[in-house]
Amino acid sequence: MISRFFFHLLGLWRRTHTRKFLEVLKYLEIKLLKKHASTYCYHTPSHVLIELTTRCNLRCKWCNQANPEWQKKYGHKDMAFADFERIIVQLKGANRLLLYNIGEPLLYKRIFDAIKLAKQYIPEVRLTSNGLLLTADVAKKLQQAGLDMLHISIDSPDPVYMQKIRGADLKKIEENIRIFGETCDIPIEIWVVVSEETLETLKQLPAWASQFKAIKRIRFQLQKGMHSVEITGFNPLASLEVYQAFQRHIDRECKQLGIASNIYELPFYPRGYHQRQAKGICQAPFTQLVSISVRGQINPCCTYGTCDLGNVFELGFKGAWNGDQMRAWRNDMLHQRYCEYCSNWCGYKQHDTSAKGKSVQTVIMPNQGR
Repeated sequence: MISRFFFHLLGLWRRTHTRKFLEVLKYLEIKLLKKHASTYCYHTPSHVLIELTTRCNLRCKWCNQANPEWQKKYGHKDMAFADFERIIVQLKGANRLLLYNIGEPLLYKRIFDAIKLAKQYIPEVRLTSNGLLLTADVAKKLQQAGLDMLHISIDSPDPVYMQKIRGADLKKIEENIRIFGETCDIPIEIWVVVSEETLETLKQLPAWASQFKAIKRIRFQLQKGMHSVEITGFNPLASLEVYQAFQRHIDRECKQLGIASNIYELPFYPRGYHQRQAKGICQAPFTQLVSISVRGQINPCCTYGTCDLGNVFELGFKGAWNGDQMRAWRNDMLHQRYCEYCSNWCGYKQHDTSAKGKSVQTVIMPNQGR
């Protein structure tokens, strides 16, 4: 009972410690009032994700970039810089801007201008990259633009797995990280997905990361989503005991090497989790990360590649954030009416579309999710 209380307390802290007062208030409103909570959000979100481009130089198995049909239809789009200029002004009040999603941000022609402009309105700007396009010149320009942190996504410190999943040369990425650290002072956070197949190799990740001056933190994410299992052949962890041993190992190694991590912030998703049909209210479209696609469409959370819940180019950010489509989606979340995508990724019970009442599936643009 006590351990369960502290687990929930940790979860509350993890969701709220970097958030603004009004966001925390909204979180508590939903927890207390549940389906009777308001669909109106009276705060500017603390964290905003903007997708500047869908172009990418890799075809990772986890990603829609590996799907030729998606690639042909959606894979070559850039956000007009004029549109970015109009939207970033409206996001004043946010604490953190993240530049990433389906595409590689360093392929965006005006990436340095975008960062420099964003810093005028948002205190912290981060960018997520695959690391292949980093050079000394890029490092200098990112620092001059004011970038606060660089995220680099890898799948394993084992070059075999990197080639298998991403088709990427790990040695090239290592060389680029080393040059980056020698050229600028921007800290790097490594992003990695933990699967049954890569678990053993990831035990070496802290030692691998310690080779590089710039790497300050590792962000782990557990593999989930049954669609990605079908596509990649990589499975979620099967044993809680094995995962807990992995946590202890990573925590010990990171502390010894002076590298931060989120290893004790992750909930465990046992095999079969996504067939359990969990109940509950998703907080994402209320208090978590707000995602804006390259076409200006608001997405309910960062796992959606594209979902049209209001266009910020047409309605403005505030108009879309509390527009009819976004509030209808929030109402579905409050009443636990979830779509197939929510069921796949987070285990929520899928809503029966034959039942009365609007289903969230009616607003999803199919075959575009991440």
